[in-house]
Amino acid sequence: MAIHVVMFITAIIANTKTRLNKKTALQICMIILFFLSALRYSVGNDYDRYQELFDYVNKGNFNAFGTQYLYTLLNIIFPNYYMLVAFVAAVFLIASYKLIVNYLDEDYWGVSMIIFLINPYIFLMSLSAFRQTLAIVVFLGAVQFARQRRIIPYVLLILMATLLHTTAIVLLPVYFLANDKKVSKSFVVVFIGIMLFLLIDNSIFSYIMESILDFFNNKNYDYFYNNGEGLTNSVRATILTSIMFAYVALNLHKLEGKAIMCGKFTLFALAFGILASKVAFLTRIQYYFDIFSIITIPSIIKANREMVHPVKIEKLFNVYILPITVFIIYILRYFSFFTNPLWERFANYTTLLELIK
Repeated sequence: MAIHVVMFITAIIANTKTRLNKKTALQICMIILFFLSALRYSVGNDYDRYQELFDYVNKGNFNAFGTQYLYTLLNIIFPNYYMLVAFVAAVFLIASYKLIVNYLDEDYWGVSMIIFLINPYIFLMSLSAFRQTLAIVVFLGAVQFARQRRIIPYVLLILMATLLHTTAIVLLPVYFLANDKKVSKSFVVVFIGIMLFLLIDNSIFSYIMESILDFFNNKNYDYFYNNGEGLTNSVRATILTSIMFAYVALNLHKLEGKAIMCGKFTLFALAFGILASKVAFLTRIQYYFDIFSIITIPSIIKANREMVHPVKIEKLFNVYILPITVFIIYILRYFSFFTNPLWERFANYTTLLELIK
């Protein structure tokens, strides 16, 4: 219950008009979330396992994370595990704050914070997936260079991210789409066509997945791929994700400036979410792009509010019905997350104060 209350209060602060300016209110929200993250104990599916591996590394066993040498180094640098947990929380929240402030109109920061909190695969997942969370932070830095068409620092940062989580290597080709070039309707049509083709043609899809797994040569990924049937997205989850996908796809051409890149990345995230109905492993890739939805959805809402709608029914759908539907889907996803036995380690929030007793 505690985690829900704190997150609800944070969302209220981000959306309440007070004497505080909006930047200060957003900073307060991030500070609250930092303490929620940093003071937790045994919250998140991987928390205890990462603690075991931290102790393992500090006993001189430096092969605990394989080739992910940068994360191994972090385990060595920090004097205790709890400081490492606080570090992961701090850098992720700072990077998220910078993303919101630099990419979004301040009138929509509150909406962005709501999405940040109720999409369980953004903030909540950062409480568990430490290595990938750090890789996402590096990716957020890398896309700044991609937008400036500086390929060398982009590639170097992505290679750095692979030293935190090997799956980050798939982000290298993203450079060619990390720009503010206007998205045409034909691009969206081709993208949807590719999606449908992969969903229908199991042979091509399986060949691509097996080729990717051969490249990684990771036993954990192989096991996740071959034994993840129970982890694949349900039919209901896939339908809801498809509605979100359609909402972003149909509105992508309306975005301007920095929001265009975020819109493309959000479309990728939703596409991987749909394909995860076939292979659960794809959620690993989806995590890298989910963060950009905190910019995309508010930007679409803004674009539709400012647009002149010649037909009243069009305004009704674009400005009211569809955004409300999107947030209902987020709420359903949030409650589904906390009622799923797979994520029960998130439900009971305990703090480091428990250790003092």
